[in-house]
Amino acid sequence: MSFNLINAELAKAGTSQVEIEKQAEHQQLLQTLEQRRITRTKEIPPIQFLFNLFGTPCFPRGELVAVTGKHKSGKTILCSIVMSLGTLRQNLQFTRVETDPLHVLWIDTEQSDTSTQDILRERIAGMVGKEEFPDDMYDIFNLRIDNWQHRMPLVKCAIETIRPDLVIFDGVRDVVGDINDYESAQNTVEALLRLVSAANCCMVCVLHENKSLEDKTLRGAIGTELQNKCFEQYAMEKSDQHVFTFTQTHTRKFDIDRKLQFTVNNDGLPELYTCEFEGTVKPANPYLMENGKYNLANLFTDALIGCKSMRAVTLRDKVMQLAQISQRRLYDELRVKALDEGIIKCRKPKSNLCFYWLANMPEPDEEPQLPLEQVPL
Repeated sequence: MSFNLINAELAKAGTSQVEIEKQAEHQQLLQTLEQRRITRTKEIPPIQFLFNLFGTPCFPRGELVAVTGKHKSGKTILCSIVMSLGTLRQNLQFTRVETDPLHVLWIDTEQSDTSTQDILRERIAGMVGKEEFPDDMYDIFNLRIDNWQHRMPLVKCAIETIRPDLVIFDGVRDVVGDINDYESAQNTVEALLRLVSAANCCMVCVLHENKSLEDKTLRGAIGTELQNKCFEQYAMEKSDQHVFTFTQTHTRKFDIDRKLQFTVNNDGLPELYTCEFEGTVKPANPYLMENGKYNLANLFTDALIGCKSMRAVTLRDKVMQLAQISQRRLYDELRVKALDEGIIKCRKPKSNLCFYWLANMPEPDEEPQLPLEQVPL
């Protein structure tokens, strides 16, 4: 029976028009709830990530990613690196997941037309290659001269028309009139989420942190709402030595414990940072490959060199020192991979203290001696 016929029957039965409308609204709400229902067997497409950083997936399609930092901390430089990955397969420690190039949309509301063009010409094209730069894969718009009320419709039009893979929105604060208006902030972030979901793209939202050096929170109500709804959040910092540090601060999925550090060379292009101290240069990590993964065979071989076997805690400290890592969780991941790949083996003797040896070496007849501080009392 059609909706109009149902209304007619209800009217004949003496149901008021107000009650009819309430029942119709209730049915529509029920239909919406059924569409939103999540079950264990419901087929939901897996998350698609655009990039890997240090071998870990990041920047997912259909989601917002926040890039934050103080004024002039390198947020736009970082975004330039990310935009270059639309063409490059690898840059610094980032790797593009998909084989095909990405269509990039950059919305700039902060800089002048000249500055935006300079970044495109000199930095992004400089990284990609000025002669072979694919202009048709990059759509860049500067909306600084537009009123804030007009910017959001322009952003919406651009995304719906271009259907990009990656959107850089620098900066999201400029589509709200009052940075502390919570209703406007909520409406704006929810509108952006609907846009990226429909277009199946990843949007990087650039926003300043509060001005106080000690305060790392995002500015205003728009910052609070963005932090609540974004999939990942990253922070940029710049040292007095002009070293830029990119750190993951929040994520809904994959933790990235390592920090990306880079500098800008004389040509204005970013390059990996090597630490200078006492007149010498600390070399780049010799165990970290270009794809962001560790050479586990070399790492664990060097850690165990000269030893028939090694206690778990000794091996851990040695590997963390060699690989220049500070997170035990990352070490545990590397250790498990080394075991799975048959690089090392382990055994738990009667003392129940695990020890390791290289898989290509004979299994040791006796367990290694405990350091004095570890001998049970």
